[in-house]
Amino acid sequence: MIEVVAKATGLPDSRFDKTQLLEGATELDIVYAGLEEIMSSATNEVISTALAKNIDLRTAAYVNAINKIHEFYSISGIQ
Repeated sequence: MIEVVAKATGLPDSRFDKTQLLEGATELDIVYAGLEEIMSSATNEVISTALAKNIDLRTAAYVNAINKIHEFYSISGIQ
């Protein structure tokens, strides 16, 4: 079960307490834990980009999105 959560969130060491998972966390608890981890890292990425490029948060979010699309296209061989 712990491996499923790690794979679903893409994070090997989730903040989610493994003992809580083993002691009966609900499916909703697991989903919320994964969502919190993803949202926290995305927020940190946006803030870092905004500070590094001296732009507002909305523009930083767009920059990150475009960079992720570019990275996907590069990896996929799409031009």
